[in-house]
Amino acid sequence: MNVQRIALVGPMGVGKSSVGRALTRMLDCPLVDLDKMIETEAGMTIREIFAREGETGFRLRESELLSRVTSETLETSLVLAAGGGIVTTAAAREVLGQHWTTIWLNAEPSTLLSHLQSETNHRPMLDSDSDLLSRIVQLASVREAWYRSVARFTVTVDGRDVDSIAREICQLGGWMTCSD
Repeated sequence: MNVQRIALVGPMGVGKSSVGRALTRMLDCPLVDLDKMIETEAGMTIREIFAREGETGFRLRESELLSRVTSETLETSLVLAAGGGIVTTAAAREVLGQHWTTIWLNAEPSTLLSHLQSETNHRPMLDSDSDLLSRIVQLASVREAWYRSVARFTVTVDGRDVDSIAREICQLGGWMTCSD
């Protein structure tokens, strides 16, 4: 059996969860949405985790969960929708690089802004004194090298629907089992 392990990384608002759902339909395999899994296990929202434990506490949870999911599913085809900041820890970058075909979903700041304008209450990394576009640009500039370092492929999502993005990922990876 050909095991397909795809991790989607990229900035918040780029569509990792949506593209992940489309990929799982095409590949007929499960999706693990790391942020949702963290919330379920913690019994708190990500915003609440950030308020109680700070970003450091959240990143520790995220990295440990990534390692656990990876080790428990090594022989399983799986699509992983990772959080936007997963690449900020060396341990997570190492796991992504060694055990996953990592796809960097990339977008222009204006695309991310249009996706995130109504979601700032749910995204603690957008809490800032600066305007939303400036914060998106700042986070992207800090993380770009890390996304690039773990990505086997980069897919630009600007102006595209999730199915076309998922089909491109299937073509890039040579996953012939992809179907619409």
